[in-house]
Formats: sequence, C-alpha cells, structure tokens
Amino acid sequence: MRYVMMIPLRRCGSNAVRLRLDLHPDVFAPYPLHIHDFVPLLSQYGDLSIDENYQRLIIDVIGFLHTSPLRWSSFSPDPFCVMETLCKEDVQKRSLYRVVYEMYCMGAVQHGARVVLDKSQDSVLEWREWVKTVPDILFLDVVRDPRAQIASMNQCILHDFYTHLNLKTWLHRRSLVEEIRSEYPEKILTVRYEDFVHDPEKFFRTVCGFMSIPYHPTVLDVACSEEAYRMSRTSPLWENNDSQPIESSLHKYEHSLSIAEIRRIERATQDYMHQHHYAYEMDSPQTFLIKEEKEKMDEEMEENIQKENERRRRKFLEWLRKKFPQDYWMRMGRWRYLKSLQE
Repeated sequence: MRYVMMIPLRRCGSNAVRLRLDLHPDVFAPYPLHIHDFVPLLSQYGDLSIDENYQRLIIDVIGFLHTSPLRWSSFSPDPFCVMETLCKEDVQKRSLYRVVYEMYCMGAVQHGARVVLDKSQDSVLEWREWVKTVPDILFLDVVRDPRAQIASMNQCILHDFYTHLNLKTWLHRRSLVEEIRSEYPEKILTVRYEDFVHDPEKFFRTVCGFMSIPYHPTVLDVACSEEAYRMSRTSPLWENNDSQPIESSLHKYEHSLSIAEIRRIERATQDYMHQHHYAYEMDSPQTFLIKEEKEKMDEEMEENIQKENERRRRKFLEWLRKKFPQDYWMRMGRWRYLKSLQE
C-alpha cells in the first residue's frame, strides 16, 4: 500500500485537494485522523511491548477516530482485528504510528484502493517517526501564498488569531519541509494551491504521477462528492469545499491584513517566496526587503498577545456555538474524549 502524507500546515486549500483525490478510484483519502493531537497522551501507555498496554492504545486510537467530525464512509476499524494483526508483529515495530498506518490500510483495502492519502498535516512534526514506520512513505507538500495562508489562519479556530503567532508557526513548519527535502528529496513533491486553482487538471496529473497512479478525470468533479456537500453545510471552515475555487479569492488577504502585516510576512518569508518551489511575487517595494527587520517584543508584550489571543479564541468559540452548533459540539466532543483519556 502506498502511503502519502500531506504536509505541513492546514488552511492551504488542502481539504479541497483531498476531497477531489478521494474521488479517484485508486485513492483512499478520508477525513484525516489528525493523530498529532493524540501524541501528548503517549507517555501514559508505558511500555508498548506489553500486550495490555498496546491493546489499550489501539482501542483508544480507534475511539479517537470516532470523534472526527466526519466518519470514514462505510468503514469502521474492528479493534480485535487490528489488535490481532499488530500484536503478532515484532514488538520493536510497535508504535502509535504503526496503529494509524494499519487503520488507514484496512480502510484502503476495503475501498479497493492502492494509495492512502493522510491529510493529517500536523504529523509533519513527527515526520522522522513516520519515515521510520513507513520507509517508502511519500510527502505531498501543499504550499500557499504565505500572506493568504496566514490571513486564513488568523480567522479560524485551528490556529491562533494573531499574524505574529501564525507567522512563527508557518516558518517552523516550512523549516521541517526543508529538512525532508534535504534528507529525502525523492520522497517529497511541492505543489502550489494557486496552480490547483488556475489549472486543476495539470495539477492533479502531477500529483497522480508522483503517487504512481494514472490520472483520472473524476478528480475534477467535486459536485459528485457527497462528503464535500455535507462538509460545506457543517462548518464555516468548509463552506466552499463543494464548489470550484475562484481565482479572485487568491488575493482576499489584501482585505483582512494591514499593509504592515503584509510587509512583515514578506520580510520573514522572502527566502521561501523567491525559491522556484514557491515563486510568489511581493506586494511591497523591494526597498522594504533588503534586510529583514527583527521585530523584538519584550516579555510583557508577548504575554499580552497571548492573553488577547485566548480572549479571541473564546469569542470565536462562542460565535461558532451560536452559528454552527453542530461544528462546535463535535469539536467539544473530540476535546472531551482526549481529556477523558488523561483522567
């Protein structure tokens, strides 16, 4: 089974790409597990060479899957089947990542697919563990204009609500992508969201070639996706997922970011934007980009930003509860499940 992981950061148009690839008959690309959220709990399972500990981990990970806003269509992993398969293996192979890999592969087999696409982008933080677990893994790096991506990050519950904080996250994740590219250049393909918008057929021909499967025209017809239809009516984060992307939306960031924020993002990301993998044009005059200005904040200012960030998060959650209660309560259910495992 070919295992492809999409990286490194959400709000890059990745879900639009996933929904279309899931229409390909050779691809199993369900709503992602986002297993990185589970990683902080790992220490409580102790030595996984002990069957009981490993079995408890398997049961809890499968339970975690059922907290997802969208279930894997017509497939639910059988805990006993997963345990029977994994507990027979060499104890040295036991890990959280091995459990997730087995679950995805079982789903792919049931769907008659030969490629798994895991859109759990935060898993880039554990990319070395994934290479160790799945030596022939491939990484699909979806990049988006950092100004547009950070503007989108600022307005959703998945990240922070300040350009300053999200810019740091963007830079860190991009540095991990460059680590992968440096050590395993044959394992990674970088594609631009903007190219998907401008020429989707060419975009998906490139991606399918990377995954060693033939291009299939069904990937262009998102109107056939029942999941896309349901998602667009469930959450404000997905409201446009059942329609074709609009080119004019690529510059929406100009209306949500200040000129100072745009310049700051350009200064910090210019080394990436000028690379052939990215190739984005700057909005600011070149004189602003000669030398990166180190904008330092004292501890008090940083603390104030964090406090205000949490205030905005609470305000957004309250808005979400009133306007999209289904989305809100599904997210709360997921959070409560993780918290229950700590008790």
